[in-house]
Amino acid sequence: MVTTNIGERIRACRDRLGLSQRELATRMGRDQVTLSRWELGKAVPSASALGDLSSALGVTTDYLLGVSAPGTGTGG
Repeated sequence: MVTTNIGERIRACRDRLGLSQRELATRMGRDQVTLSRWELGKAVPSASALGDLSSALGVTTDYLLGVSAPGTGTGG
């Protein structure tokens, strides 16, 4: 079984949408460095940032947290 962390999921979703870190960060009203730290696992998004990420990426918070497959679950 392959496991991925939240940063890997953020990056995979961002790449799937064809967005740069800067583009996603701008959509969320965040700094690109913050997004980079999340993707690298040097920091984790807050609960409110998770909601913003799920909306911007078109996935549920459960997916970002590794609880469900893309587009399923009840969070976000």
